[in-house]
Amino acid sequence: LARNAAAQEDYTAALAINENLEAAYFSRGGLRLHASPPDLDGAASDFNEVLRFSPNRPGAHANLGAVWSARGNLGEAEAAMTTDLHARRHIILRAT
Repeated sequence: LARNAAAQEDYTAALAINENLEAAYFSRGGLRLHASPPDLDGAASDFNEVLRFSPNRPGAHANLGAVWSARGNLGEAEAAMTTDLHARRHIILRAT
């Protein structure tokens, strides 16, 4: 728990210096999602920031789906997970 909190603080400090660090939002969002207890609002905010930078970022939609699921909104969770699958498919097809 202490490592999670310290890492969140590090990402927050980095974002205070440069608010355009997509990877920092993604990583901090993951830490917030998996904290005990989870910070679902903070995680959702971070993953939405990631999507502002990269609308098709693999993992961001899936993590938002996990937030929605934890909140009990399974319809939104399914929609987010489906969007993530489509984004991943697009990347795979583009690479082949």
